[in-house]
Amino acid sequence: MKKLISKQSAIIIRGVSGSGKTTLAKSIMKKFQEHGKSLIHCEADLFRINDNGEYHFDPSTKVECHNSCFKRFKDAVDNGLSVIVANCFIEKKDMLRYIDYLKNRGVEYVVIRTENTYQNIHGLSDETILNMKKNIEPFEEEIVVSEFNKAFDEIEVIER
Repeated sequence: MKKLISKQSAIIIRGVSGSGKTTLAKSIMKKFQEHGKSLIHCEADLFRINDNGEYHFDPSTKVECHNSCFKRFKDAVDNGLSVIVANCFIEKKDMLRYIDYLKNRGVEYVVIRTENTYQNIHGLSDETILNMKKNIEPFEEEIVVSEFNKAFDEIEVIER
């Protein structure tokens, strides 16, 4: 079990589109709040919400949204805040820039991969999702969960 204590920490959630990354992130954030702690939520999809609060997926903005997400993450970490990041990270290299940033600053982290199947909000075909599942690169340090409560079994918020 990975214990995330009151000092600065990070949770990285990865998985294919529609696997419940955002839902899990929000659930974990709620659990932290119940313990009087907060997490800064970093997710590329947050940069796809317009001024009216409506989500709009545009593949042409992928790089821009991911760069904005990483900037938000770095700003939070540099300010001593705990973070939760939820992106697909199909290729390990996309996630490693986050992990390297955390390691270089001595911030404790945990990586969770979700393997649920829900409706994806991107309008991606079943074939595309299947290809994502086939191509997701395993990461030796990750905790793989197919049920959210199992993620909670793996992460414990403790007081100091």
